[in-house]
Amino acid sequence: MTTLTATPLYIIDTSSFVVLDTLFPFAQWQPIWDFLEVKVTEGVIKTIDEVEDELKKKFYDLPVTSWINARSAEIKYPYIPEHFQYLNQEVYPKCNGLINPNSTSTLYADPMLLAVAGYHGYTLVTDEVLKQIDAKTNPLKIKL
Repeated sequence: MTTLTATPLYIIDTSSFVVLDTLFPFAQWQPIWDFLEVKVTEGVIKTIDEVEDELKKKFYDLPVTSWINARSAEIKYPYIPEHFQYLNQEVYPKCNGLINPNSTSTLYADPMLLAVAGYHGYTLVTDEVLKQIDAKTNPLKIKL
């Protein structure tokens, strides 16, 4: 694992972008989006390729999808080989329920979000919660 950066970095999941778009629409909450724009420019807010892909595929009609797309070069965190090593050595063994082996989807943002955030010690921002059916077998917090 590498050293933490002096400036906190936040890796944002698809669900958080969708919630932002829903609760704080651009037209009514422009100051919030202006603030986020500054943080993206400063490199404090990042996301990954798979999140942008999920937004384009599942939420193509939301304004946040266009907002992310317009900032794609600035907002996406570049992968390094160590992310994939961390994914295979730390994330998958502890979070094997993140990918459904019977799924035909190729969009797997959650494991890569955990790998990037976990490897660097960044904060992962998500609005997802465990489903009640999983609560007995999956802990609420997983130490990576």
